[in-house]
Amino acid sequence: MRAGVGRERLDDASLSLRAGEITAIAGVSGNGQLALAGLLCGTLAARSGRVTLLGGPLRADPAWLVAHGVARIPEDRHGVGVVGDLPVWENAVSERLRTDFSRGLLVRRRAARVHAQRILEAFDVRGGGPLTPARALSGGNMQKLILGRALLSPDGRTPTLIVAHQPTWGLDIGAVAYVQQQLIAARDAGAAVLLISDDLDEVLTLGDRIAVMHAGQLTEARPAGEWTRETIGLAMAGANDRHGHPRASNCHPRAGGGPEGADALDSRLRGNDDYRHPRAGGGPEGADALDSRLRGNDDYRHPRAGGGPEGADALDSRLRGNDDYRH
Repeated sequence: MRAGVGRERLDDASLSLRAGEITAIAGVSGNGQLALAGLLCGTLAARSGRVTLLGGPLRADPAWLVAHGVARIPEDRHGVGVVGDLPVWENAVSERLRTDFSRGLLVRRRAARVHAQRILEAFDVRGGGPLTPARALSGGNMQKLILGRALLSPDGRTPTLIVAHQPTWGLDIGAVAYVQQQLIAARDAGAAVLLISDDLDEVLTLGDRIAVMHAGQLTEARPAGEWTRETIGLAMAGANDRHGHPRASNCHPRAGGGPEGADALDSRLRGNDDYRHPRAGGGPEGADALDSRLRGNDDYRHPRAGGGPEGADALDSRLRGNDDYRH
């Protein structure tokens, strides 16, 4: 499968999603995640390959996909998820106006508002009523509104497929837990859930199977128990093949080590395969910060001013599975 252009592209990607399962895609944003989400939500057409839904061809038509049970939770809740100047009730039914709440050219406003109120109550959307402009909602309540629109159909059917792209980004702890619980409940009700996230904790917590995306390519989706933070980190850097196995060419290039390998890894995680170390004799700050980020510590600061390459080489070794490495 090929789709998209530039960094936001899919390059010979293959992925299957299963009912009653959350498939989580890990990776640094900007490596093709938008193309994958757009392809499955009907906003992007494939340049080659096939996309199927329940055995039939999937059309690049958002309205058709909604009618066939595909629910989307877009990455940009403000710019794509809602129309800020429209009232909450219109946003709640916006993706179903043509299929469920229109008769010819007329909108069935009463039925639409009743359904919108059901969403507000079922998903505990606070901060305003049906007539409140959507932009007045907090981020968490806006995301609850989008969740309700995606998961609660007028006929009560569970979605066939849910595409959740960065569903908890920027939310507080309470809203994060609520969104994750709703995705788990949808999975348990039989939906196939695709979770695209750059939060490793979220990927490892929710994913029944995990695949990693780098430079438009996907690894094989494997059971979550077969992955660790270190192996995911390697795959995020493009150090593994499609099956998640290390590539022979990714051995450290210089006897005696040094920070270049670790810094290049840090760069590859950002999708820059042509990276060259910017400083002669540079230290391991980038690698140590990466080491910290892989462990969820965004506030990390390097413990040694002017530190040498030990941290970088040890990280380089640990990412390659050699826990007994000594400088």
